[in-house]
Amino acid sequence: DDLFLRRSVEEEAWIVPNAASVTGARGERFRTDVVVHNPTPAPRTFALRFRDADRPGVDLTPVVLHLAPRESRVLEDVLADMLGARGKHGALEIVYVPTEGPIRAEARVVTTHPESPGNGASLPVVTREEARTSAEYLGLELPEAGSARVNAGVYNPSAGPVDTTIVLRSAQG
Repeated sequence: DDLFLRRSVEEEAWIVPNAASVTGARGERFRTDVVVHNPTPAPRTFALRFRDADRPGVDLTPVVLHLAPRESRVLEDVLADMLGARGKHGALEIVYVPTEGPIRAEARVVTTHPESPGNGASLPVVTREEARTSAEYLGLELPEAGSARVNAGVYNPSAGPVDTTIVLRSAQG
């Protein structure tokens, strides 16, 4: 008989690869908002872990939060308000124990500027495996004549270094 061994899953994480609470070049504020949802009929606990892009390998103390049954919670400017990381950017991990049931998460970046109304866009929230194997950025439109700047980030959830390649393509491929 064949024997298959599988690592027991002690925790799982939703990852926001590029979270921020920073001021941009023209004075605009970039912040990441997160919505965490407990779809189960039982209370759930989860932790927020921040991986500071400027300090690899040095993590802030995780923040543990509780959700009531079927509760959804909006965490505005999650890095600054929940983790004390104003002026920082990096990956945000939403960690939970999967044997107790699922937790769902969504994220968005919100941009505000004193002289113009704010806007926002959805951010990818991925599993660890998805963060290891691919990255995706959707909905990027650049004006003509090169008058825009694009920020990109890469997150490596592994313990060791990895090589990455970033390719920017037009709508025609």
